Amino acid sequence: MSFMSFGVLLINLNPRVMKTFSNYLLLLLFLIGMGEIHSQRLIAEVNTDKLELPKFKRSSTLKMYHKEYFHKMKTSRIAQHILMMRKHVAMYNCKNSKQFTGQQTCFEVKFKSDYGYIFAHFNSGGEIIKTEEVFSDIRIPNQVIRSIFYIYPEWTLEKTKFYAMYELNQPIDTYYEVEIKKGYQRKTLKVNNKGEFL
Repeated sequence: MSFMSFGVLLINLNPRVMKTFSNYLLLLLFLIGMGEIHSQRLIAEVNTDKLELPKFKRSSTLKMYHKEYFHKMKTSRIAQHILMMRKHVAMYNCKNSKQFTGQQTCFEVKFKSDYGYIFAHFNSGGEIIKTEEVFSDIRIPNQVIRSIFYIYPEWTLEKTKFYAMYELNQPIDTYYEVEIKKGYQRKTLKVNNKGEFL
């Protein structure tokens, strides 16, 4: 059967069959398109629990590739674990990754630990343009604890979650999501680093 006769055969098919066929064709084109998009945003994964950071010294020659990110995200009111994770991200050179070609519009790397992760987005030049951080059951600042128990004095702390968003040339967005309990009652609160309720 020639291509032309196949085309005529399709035109003569039942309209219901034609609609089903066109739906499958659209789905196939969508999946191909998603594959193209995914290939532009390859994801690498780094498990920081298996890495050990070298000691930082004043005279150290260690290369920090993303100083702007690290200095902007460095704060005294943060759990030590998160600070160490941020050091891993700041010292990561995505150009050394086998998956990084420099052709991607966005190259994503997930840095994970037992407490959570930092999802870093790099541009084609290897620069961090955005990060999303999520950590669970970590130590929260005393100022945040004082604010919570000033309003809820007879409650106990059950769970904590920390969220942070870094974007190049944008203000940092951070907050804690805290679950508190009193008997059978439970509440989930959102509090920023200063102890202000959101």
